[in-house]
Amino acid sequence: MAEQIADDCVPGNSSTEDRAAVANRGDFDRIGLRQGGQSDAVSPETTVKVLDRSWVAPLVVGPLDAPARPGGELAVIRAAAAAGLPSVVSAFAERTFAELASAADIPPWLRTFAFQDRETARHIAGRAEEAGFGALLLALGDRDDVRARRVAAPAELDATASGSGGARPGAVGPAARGPFDDVRTLLRTRADWSDVAWLRSVTALPLLVAGIGSATEARRALDAGADGIVAAALDALPEIAETVAGRCPVLLSGGVRRGADILASLASGADAVVVGAPVLD
Repeated sequence: MAEQIADDCVPGNSSTEDRAAVANRGDFDRIGLRQGGQSDAVSPETTVKVLDRSWVAPLVVGPLDAPARPGGELAVIRAAAAAGLPSVVSAFAERTFAELASAADIPPWLRTFAFQDRETARHIAGRAEEAGFGALLLALGDRDDVRARRVAAPAELDATASGSGGARPGAVGPAARGPFDDVRTLLRTRADWSDVAWLRSVTALPLLVAGIGSATEARRALDAGADGIVAAALDALPEIAETVAGRCPVLLSGGVRRGADILASLASGADAVVVGAPVLD
């Protein structure tokens, strides 16, 4: 089992994901909602179907960057499932994938990364598939979008480490043991389209590509085999949704804080949103 040693966000680090969330927050505040006319009061229909699964609302919980607090992964997965929603956990989870997937009836999704050693990426995708995860989510962009965190070892790597001393500290691959002063040392500097196409070729799980910021990137994601798109920018969402044209689900991640933000996202073309910060605050 991986043991978290410390959490440490790099001082002054402003990741692409953080900047996108701030930009989206400003756009949400400007959009607002227009009051409709009077009508007979009815309960709204919030059910949505994404990746052939029905949820009670157009909402995904996460990603969880393990752990928000001790035991938080299991607690959030169970709470999300109790509400009829999926959740997203990190490949650097403190619990094994089998533990996480068995915690609730709704399969969690796995946020994975472009690892330096593709055998590590293959191993993690395979373990998620075996455990019964519902999908993989790969974010394009720089590894600096991953939170700096010191861990003894990622649980899924430590679980299969060599019994004869294991690999040297800092090594990568399925036998990596750590400790790692920064989990980002396991990752390539940047995830790109070749990583999307390769991951699509080695897993049967649905693959969503996150960090999509334009219609051009949406087309490239589809060409690389994506089964879903997670847009990073609210202002680009209508163009992205028009380009995708129903060929796969489109989600929005970043800056979503209120129910009104979800409505604005759906009106802009999203099928659902990904919400992490309000859940973990």
